[in-house]
Amino acid sequence: MYNSFAIWYDKEENKEEKDNCVAELHFNLWQFTSRGKWWQFISKGKSSNTDFLDVGLKITDIENVKNIKFFIPLDVGDSGVRDLGGVIESTPHLIQAIFNESYEVHPKPGKKIKVTLKNSKQETFNVYSLDEADISNIKEGNDGTTITISLNGIKVDDDSTVAYLRLRFDLKKSEVQDKIIHTSTPKDGLIKSSVIKEQLIDFRFNEARNLPKKINENIKGQAFLVKKIHFFIIRELTDKLLTYGNGLNEYRVLENDTWRPYVNDHDAPKLNHMIAYHWKKKSKDGGCIKNFIISSKFSYSSSSWIKIFKYLLIGILLGAAGGIAGNLSTDLLTSNDLKTENHISDSIVLKDDN
Repeated sequence: MYNSFAIWYDKEENKEEKDNCVAELHFNLWQFTSRGKWWQFISKGKSSNTDFLDVGLKITDIENVKNIKFFIPLDVGDSGVRDLGGVIESTPHLIQAIFNESYEVHPKPGKKIKVTLKNSKQETFNVYSLDEADISNIKEGNDGTTITISLNGIKVDDDSTVAYLRLRFDLKKSEVQDKIIHTSTPKDGLIKSSVIKEQLIDFRFNEARNLPKKINENIKGQAFLVKKIHFFIIRELTDKLLTYGNGLNEYRVLENDTWRPYVNDHDAPKLNHMIAYHWKKKSKDGGCIKNFIISSKFSYSSSSWIKIFKYLLIGILLGAAGGIAGNLSTDLLTSNDLKTENHISDSIVLKDDN
């Protein structure tokens, strides 16, 4: 089973040959519980039909990159990928939430903004917005999808050759189950209105043995030199983290006002009940990160109106069955008592006749 993600790139032609481009990666896995109006509870458990994965790429020497390739081991469909650069451009305060740094923002022509993080390095980069035509998908049979991001529309200036791109991948519940997310349901769940489930998040990046042979061949000589990876899981406050592996850096309650413009209107009210778990990995001694695996397990209570209705219905049916059985038993006993009384009466009459 192929369940690893991968990122690589096509080099720009007629550029001076040099080492592979350096990149920093951000992954945000958002998992929402369906809440809201009563009819939205029907047939909804912990996961709604779609969660989403946000991927941020901060790339040095962007002028040497022609296309960025992203393999996702799922079928995301024709409309399952969206650019988030425009969202950041229209709500620049998201920069501080994404990078956890104070910042300055300067709008620039060409669908981009210049960002300076006020850290010790005074780091500067451009956040770019992509057009829909810049993103294309190729389905790799049943193995997953390769997304190509064309950078032809990006105009690199002398101000900064560091670029930041951010994309969102819609994840269908039917696709992620048993690939990225593994859920265990108690066997007696059908007869309970609420059950405690366990869910394992198994996220893999650049894990060669979990990638199709074709993808491994494409990556050779074209992989980014990944220096840092940030991975976030955003879930309900009430969910309990059971195991988390290596690299868990921190967790914090989500800033509702900050992130509200970042999600859709349906999910925005849920932000008051979310917590972000943050894993981090850095390269050592000037090297790069070859692969990245996060395995974490959560437990949570799962319930819905349809489950409650089923539970009540089962209770009513069991009660009715018990009542019918009781009535039948009573009728049977009464019938037996009458037969016994009649038999005794007949015996008495016969004795009187003698």
